[in-house]
Parts: sequence; C-alpha cells; structure tokens
Amino acid sequence: MATREIFRRRTPLLQKHNHTMLMFSVKPRWARMIARGEKAHELRRRPPSRQAIGKIALIYATAPLSEIVCACRVEDIENEETELLWQRVGQHTGCTKLEYDEYFGQCDFANAVRLTLLDVPLYRANRAELKMRFQFSPPQSWRWADDLQELIG
Repeated sequence: MATREIFRRRTPLLQKHNHTMLMFSVKPRWARMIARGEKAHELRRRPPSRQAIGKIALIYATAPLSEIVCACRVEDIENEETELLWQRVGQHTGCTKLEYDEYFGQCDFANAVRLTLLDVPLYRANRAELKMRFQFSPPQSWRWADDLQELIG
C-alpha cells in the first residue's frame, strides 16, 4: 500500500492545455468558400474537441495552393445523425447532398464545425514558410497551432 501511495504522489496530474489556435487543412475549393464567407460549416468525420469552441482557426488550403487563406472563430461543433445534420446545416456547407453522402459514407453520425470568418490582418504563410519559420507541418485534418499566433496581426 505504501508503494501505491508513493506512486500516486509522484504521478503528475493530467493538465488541460489552454490552446488558443488550431488549423484545419481544407481542399482549395472549400477553403476559398470559407474565405469568401460562403461556407459557414466545415464538415469533419473526426472533429476537434469541444475545447476548440471560441478559439481561432486558421484555414489552410491544401495543394496546389498550400497556404493559409483565412482565419475564423470556431463557434460550435455539432454532432448529429448524418441525415439530421444535413437537414439542419446542409445549405451552409457549400456542398451538394451527393457530395455530403459520399463524404460521410456509411457513418451514422456526422460533425460540422460552425465557423465565423474573422476580418483580421493575416500573413498567408505557405507550406515551406510554416516548416522553415515555425517548424510546423500542416495537418491531414486539423491540429492545434498555438505557435502560429504571430501570423495574425
């Protein structure tokens, strides 16, 4: 029992990170729509945790653009049965019902990250700059990006 008590005292408590920013990698078509304010819901099979709500999200357009195109605020992360989510937010996704169904396939539940476009000065760093200047690689889907704060002016 004494060993167990010592182990408990030496084990650090898991601390929640206070992240401030994340990045989504988005195909150029969708990234441009978000940047123009035409797409308010980003669809995800695996969304970020609810900790992302209220945080700044950098939108990175994948190849061939390979650069940050805009900054948004994460307003909400919605998870619902696939059909119900489409009925509620489909018109704000920029995609057709066929594209939506193909993306979510046989998933029973779908996720939508509700975004608000921010009107802030933004340095549109490309993939090479992110790597060289920040040692940061854009994600496959999304990742925390606290080290990129200085890109927003």
